[in-house]
Amino acid sequence: ETLWEFERPTNHVGFTVLARLSHDAFFRPGQGANDPFFAEWAMRLPVLLAGAASILALVWCCRALGLGQGLGWIALGYVAHPWVLRFGSDARGYGLVLLLLPLLMGAAWRAVRTGNWRWWLAMAGAQFYLIWTHVSAVLVVAAIQGMVALLILRSDRAHRAALAGRWAVANVLSAMLFLQLFAPCIPQ
Repeated sequence: ETLWEFERPTNHVGFTVLARLSHDAFFRPGQGANDPFFAEWAMRLPVLLAGAASILALVWCCRALGLGQGLGWIALGYVAHPWVLRFGSDARGYGLVLLLLPLLMGAAWRAVRTGNWRWWLAMAGAQFYLIWTHVSAVLVVAAIQGMVALLILRSDRAHRAALAGRWAVANVLSAMLFLQLFAPCIPQ
């Protein structure tokens, strides 16, 4: 039910799964007539943690991109924007998007720069969970993947084939996982 009851595009599946796991782990409904049926705090906990972690992720992304720690701290001011604060605590998937975008960008940059499989797999995981959480983020992922393609084309010829192969494998793994988990939601 949590994975495939995608009745409207407003159901952020990636968040719903985490909220269900959190709620089941931290709350047991009471048996009395006045006992609460669910705990809102337990449902909001994953997005609250993701929203808080997004601040650190943004600083890490700025440093990974070589923008320096100073620009990362300026980015912290941006994170204090009212909409970012709201989405970082709202019981929706937006807080996860705030976390996953800088992680995806930083991992993609490091993957191309180092060629290390760890960063390619981190990029694949972040883009999978980002699109699974908020399907319309596919446009942002496409833009980031376009950047990766340009960086690969600009890399030295000796490493270009290896980078392109790893990029293809990471994207295929990400797409396979997304299609397996999201395909049952499409007819709805």
